[in-house]
Amino acid sequence: MDVCSYRLTTGDKEDNQEVVTRGSFETTDWGILRESVGDDINQMTDCITDYINFCTDTIVPVRQVRCFPNNKPWITKDLKKLLNKKKQAFRVKDKNC
Repeated sequence: MDVCSYRLTTGDKEDNQEVVTRGSFETTDWGILRESVGDDINQMTDCITDYINFCTDTIVPVRQVRCFPNNKPWITKDLKKLLNKKKQAFRVKDKNC
């Protein structure tokens, strides 16, 4: 069993990470980031990427999820229960289950 990290959004309208992230980027003084590295495009790219990752890390929560090698990431606990119920009904040949 592997433990994977996924970035998840809560979906709450009041605590919408997209709006908070966008607000963070809108209030950023990008000129200071540009001036701090000069004209080197590689350093500028690294600096801006690091800043974007910093903003994302502080705003969007990270949740640990157990990943089983035989399950795809979209298989939720509820879906797994339904799949197991279907398998059990198939084994006992229950058409009403």
